[in-house]
Amino acid sequence: MPKPVIVLITAALVGIAGFTAGALLTRADRQAVEVAEAQSAALSQQNETLRQQLQATIDRADQATAGLHNYQQQAALETQQAQFRYASALASLPPGDLIQCWYGSGMKTTEPFTMPQSPWKVCWQIQPHSGFEDGASMHISINKSIPGRDSLDLISTATSTQLGWNESWIHTRGTFCLEIMGMWCDWTVCVIIPPVQN
Repeated sequence: MPKPVIVLITAALVGIAGFTAGALLTRADRQAVEVAEAQSAALSQQNETLRQQLQATIDRADQATAGLHNYQQQAALETQQAQFRYASALASLPPGDLIQCWYGSGMKTTEPFTMPQSPWKVCWQIQPHSGFEDGASMHISINKSIPGRDSLDLISTATSTQLGWNESWIHTRGTFCLEIMGMWCDWTVCVIIPPVQN
């Protein structure tokens, strides 16, 4: 075979081989690019999901903070109103020496207190909750501590639905505690030694 023909055939084969290698390299690169693009899209989707979750968490935290702020404001307002009612009640308290006073709502057992003389009296006043003006009531149990005994003796009870100051007279000395139960009302309870009658 003539030498120029051999050279041409060799060149053609080399060109074909180079073209095939280039095609293979191009296909591999394209696959790598596709994989990278798919991974990038997946990461973008994950980032977007995380961003949405973070925003939802921030929104819930903002709502909780706003709710707590509103609750604190309402609690502060109710405390101020209760203190005002308490102060108003004390301003109209029957005459005598004030020994102890409590105010609140619902149930309470007071700390023990000592009355060195008798008679004395328990005075109370109720403030019905809104909408319960006709159903508010209060019950008080007056208990006496007996030395050497863990239990208390019930010496008197009082129940009332009347507004304004109510009172119950006690004709014994000693150490006592009160069990107070208010229904649908705020209450003020005071222990008083009445003034000496001339």
